[in-house]
Amino acid sequence: MLSHLCLWPVTMCAEHCSFVDCSVHITQVSAVPIEDHARYRFLINTDGQAASWRLAKLLAMGSVVLKWRSPHIEHYYRSLKPGEHYVDVDQSDLLAALDTLKQPEQEQRLKEMAANAQRFAYRCAHSHLRCMCPCLCLCLCVCACVYRVE
Repeated sequence: MLSHLCLWPVTMCAEHCSFVDCSVHITQVSAVPIEDHARYRFLINTDGQAASWRLAKLLAMGSVVLKWRSPHIEHYYRSLKPGEHYVDVDQSDLLAALDTLKQPEQEQRLKEMAANAQRFAYRCAHSHLRCMCPCLCLCLCVCACVYRVE
């Protein structure tokens, strides 16, 4: 999961803390195969030059998706609701959002959000899910009703 954050750690540190005494520690790791994303409690979706094609896949994982605010959209984005299917974040509130989401009293809300996102992905974003590899489809079938905490 942290490999996706490596697109902007220097910018984030420059804005939120000094380079010498940075309280945000981001470790770059090797790329995580999409089928392994289902092991994480939180998944961050960021755009590049256009809308991220990964969002439908992340919503289907059964994890809580933190979606970066962006003007880029795909056809199903208009049906998504922040707080119901994903958490809406950007660099100004990502860390605060994570701190809030990690609180024990948020557990039930997170389970519901992950389940809503997964149902949405299967119902409304299915054309994107067909592109997934067979091992990911098997992983999603096995993990469909399980909410993982890591």
